[in-house]
Amino acid sequence: DALIDTITILPMAKVFKAKKIVDKAKTIYNKISNIISKDKNKKDVRIAKPKPKSLSRQEVLGIVDKLPRNPKEFRRKLVNSKEELDKLWERLTKNAKDLEPKSDKRYGMPIYRRELDDGTVIQYKKASTSRGSVSGGETIEINSQNPRENLRSIHIKK
Repeated sequence: DALIDTITILPMAKVFKAKKIVDKAKTIYNKISNIISKDKNKKDVRIAKPKPKSLSRQEVLGIVDKLPRNPKEFRRKLVNSKEELDKLWERLTKNAKDLEPKSDKRYGMPIYRRELDDGTVIQYKKASTSRGSVSGGETIEINSQNPRENLRSIHIKK
């Protein structure tokens, strides 16, 4: 009888032990799943593409300083055409944040503005004056933190 009991009980014990292990594994899995779902949103699990960076103020000034200089003012640089000015605007402000356009009080035209990642603001004016005289219209200005002082301005050569 003992032999028959052993033969009958042994496989049942193995099944019971295996079931206990499976139950423990399921419990652990459920606990881990609960922790993950509480701590993280589903959007956090996705891999976010990094936002492309804009140029820095120093990189912009490095590009602008290579342009021909206005003989009257070292901070004023010159380009040959409106097309060249427009291409330069796109190059300098690529991946920059668009700011709300301002209205030029003197000419009533919009001033387009973009902000680089480091806080530098670059403006595109449709009309500009330079010390009281018209400088050729469209201008790009790289602004400093001081609103009365521009780091550089780029005009179209006349």
